[in-house]
Formats: sequence, structure tokens, C-alpha cells
Amino acid sequence: MAIPTRTIFFSVLVNNPDEKGQPPSKEIIGGILTFTFGAAYETCQNALAWTLVLLAQHPQITAALAEEIDRAVGGGLPSMDKISTLPLLDGVTREGTRLFPPVPLQFRRSLIETELGGTRIPAGTRVLTSAYLINRNPELYSEPQKFIPERWRSLNRSPR
Repeated sequence: MAIPTRTIFFSVLVNNPDEKGQPPSKEIIGGILTFTFGAAYETCQNALAWTLVLLAQHPQITAALAEEIDRAVGGGLPSMDKISTLPLLDGVTREGTRLFPPVPLQFRRSLIETELGGTRIPAGTRVLTSAYLINRNPELYSEPQKFIPERWRSLNRSPR
């Protein structure tokens, strides 16, 4: 039985045929689900752990963040509506993942010939990108080695 939505990743997985036009096998679905859960869990866990380390090293930011959260929830429980109104929390999470990206290196394959940084990249070439180095580029971020969550109040970087 097909799941009717195309917006949920797992429904797309189970409702799309393989390269032979057949529904994916239980082994394929299980393997992809296991890999996806593991990858999502590990990256989220790493991002949270490094952000907590940064907060432990910056007690003034931690105190300001706790005050911002306390003010927003007003003794109640946090909610997504309340979380979206916390600029320091947003800055802390962005800055934590900027300094310690959960996926610091990625390989991509160029689909077409292009030029990158003055270098010709033929179609089909594997290119290594380093979010770790890009996020420490002083041309993109002033004082790139420092944990400055407030920088995100005026930055509007593309997620790409």
C-alpha cells in the first residue's frame, strides 16, 4: 500500500521503484533507514556536544542564553513557537555548527565543467569541500576562530 504523501522522506523511499522498476526490497529499505537514522543521530549529537563545550567555555553567553529562554517560556514548557523567537539561541546553534560542523568534509562530483577559484574543474571530477575551513575563512567571518553568536543577528548566510 502506497503512502500518499511525497513530502516525507521515508514515504518517497518506499514508494519509488528501483532501477529495474520494482519496489525497493525490505533489505534496501532497512539499510537506508538504518543509515539515515545513524547519520542523523550522530550529526545532531556532535553538534549538540560541541555547542555545549563552547557554552561551558563562555559562561556570560550561557547566562544570557538561559535568561533569554527563561523569559520566553515564562515558567512554562518550551514550544516551537517560542523557540523561533530566541535570537541568541539561534546564534548559539549557528555559531556552534559554524565552528564545529557535524559534517566537516564532503565529496561532490561536478556534473558539468566549471571553474572554481580560478581552477578548471572538468565534468565528473570529484571535489573535496571542507566546511571546517570555509567556516573559518576571515573573508567570510570576522574573527573566525572566536565563538560570537551575536554575529548571526546581522549575517544572513545561504545554507548552500
